[in-house]
Amino acid sequence: MVKRSPARWVEHNPLLHRLANEDLAADAATWTNLITHLLHNTPEPSWEIQHYLPGIVTVLKGAAPAIDLSALIDEAMRLGCTDAPDW
Repeated sequence: MVKRSPARWVEHNPLLHRLANEDLAADAATWTNLITHLLHNTPEPSWEIQHYLPGIVTVLKGAAPAIDLSALIDEAMRLGCTDAPDW
């Protein structure tokens, strides 16, 4: 349902902070799809994305089986996270 909407990250939204403290690896593919969708619809960078997303990606990378994070990384780079390929 969320993926059918133009949902996006907004500045000062606590969701990224919250996700950074959750065990996302248990359902990494679903979380990756949701986060990527929200990033895709986000028009400009924010402090929250720059600050919390690297840790979230690190958790998602540790998931088994491994998931494809390339679309998420591309969206992060578009939003100013120039070090995203190194996460």
